[in-house]
Amino acid sequence: MLAALDQRLIRRACRSFPSPGQLNGFLKLLLDIQDGGLMLLDGPGVPVLDPPSVSYFPPLRLAVLDAIREALIHWPIRRLADEFRGPVLRLCRHFWQDVKPQVTLAVSQRAVLALEACAEVVAMEGDCIRLQQDLID
Repeated sequence: MLAALDQRLIRRACRSFPSPGQLNGFLKLLLDIQDGGLMLLDGPGVPVLDPPSVSYFPPLRLAVLDAIREALIHWPIRRLADEFRGPVLRLCRHFWQDVKPQVTLAVSQRAVLALEACAEVVAMEGDCIRLQQDLID
């Protein structure tokens, strides 16, 4: 029965979380179950290789990590700020040796992308001013 529950939760984690609060609620449920003594995030499946980290993770933990990575790629910053409180931080504190470094890396990568986008906007605005000056002169 535990294996069936694990598989169902893995399938849910692999789907997107389109509505605000869904990822938060899902992680809260998993962590509450974990805190209650049913160690779903620690097994029962055979550990799976996570190519980005070159580490092995229990299948559900890896599915959750992948959902977080996916959110960091696709969600707007405001939604990330709202959703990445509470359960995401709790998950990182609970699995500080393997999940936290990977979430930290993914957050850093998203921050770099956001900074690059800002730099492009500033550069385009700077080009507009230079173009205006060139046209006036």
